[in-house]
Amino acid sequence: MLTVLVATMTLATMSAPAQAADVPPSAPTPVVPASDKKVCRSEQTLGSFLAKRVCRTARQWAEIDAGNSEAAEGALARRRSGVPGRN
Repeated sequence: MLTVLVATMTLATMSAPAQAADVPPSAPTPVVPASDKKVCRSEQTLGSFLAKRVCRTARQWAEIDAGNSEAAEGALARRRSGVPGRN
């Protein structure tokens, strides 16, 4: 009885690698560039107590941040220069 059990265990362990070899390898996961990864931010909407979650790519956020910086610099420059009506 013990020899039958040992023989069965031996056959089971020998057939496991053969079964694993029959399974095709899974497709590699695609590599997403850092600029195309999704980044989410919470934005406070004027007149609302609840923050809104906005998701964009890192590249889109960089463009938005650059535009906001340029607008802020322009507003400060106009204020310093004393242009009336364009504070």
